[in-house]
Amino acid sequence: MSPLDVGDEYEEQSPAYEEGWAAYHNELDRSENPHDAESDPAEFEEWDQGWFDALNEAEEIEQ
Repeated sequence: MSPLDVGDEYEEQSPAYEEGWAAYHNELDRSENPHDAESDPAEFEEWDQGWFDALNEAEEIEQ
């Protein structure tokens, strides 16, 4: 389920997480995280997690 979908299972995520999710679906590379790991570590990690969750979901669908 996409974090942008609304439903009973939807859990609101941070904007950085949703940006990462969208970045994967817009075919951006993980290295294009706009948040700096040193100065903005929480947002960096949330964006990264969103990107990875989207990747994992896409791989599950392909199987």
